[in-house]
Amino acid sequence: MSEKLELLNDIIISSLNLKEPYYMSDLKIDEDKKEIYIEIGYQEGAKFSCPNCKCESSMYDKLNKKWRHTDFIKYKVFVECKTPRVNCSEHGVKLIEVDWAKQRHRFTKTMEQFIIDLSKEMPLVHVGKVVEEHDTRIRRIVGSRNEKIN
Repeated sequence: MSEKLELLNDIIISSLNLKEPYYMSDLKIDEDKKEIYIEIGYQEGAKFSCPNCKCESSMYDKLNKKWRHTDFIKYKVFVECKTPRVNCSEHGVKLIEVDWAKQRHRFTKTMEQFIIDLSKEMPLVHVGKVVEEHDTRIRRIVGSRNEKIN
């Protein structure tokens, strides 16, 4: 891998807070759409934790998940992962929690924090224009943040 590609790989791993057993398995750039797709893989035979009780289990199956990440220059960035589900003896089949996003959210934690930071400086309609997302999605992120504070 060239030094430049290695540096880009390191930047992506850092921005997503990727830790073992996860790694960036592929990177695709769509020049026409100005989009980057980052595929996250994980080590074969890795164990995962039940999101409820944190007990370690083998993978039951996997679901394709996709999150919007912070833009890179003028490219929208999307993270994709065949996210494991575990079959916990106590809680049944559960989708695991990934390090880079909250359960049932469509944005990475980094993107959500960026949106929250922007919302402190400008109206939500303008935040939506900056990140090219509908302001109702922006309101959900900012609203969930405010609910946790109160």
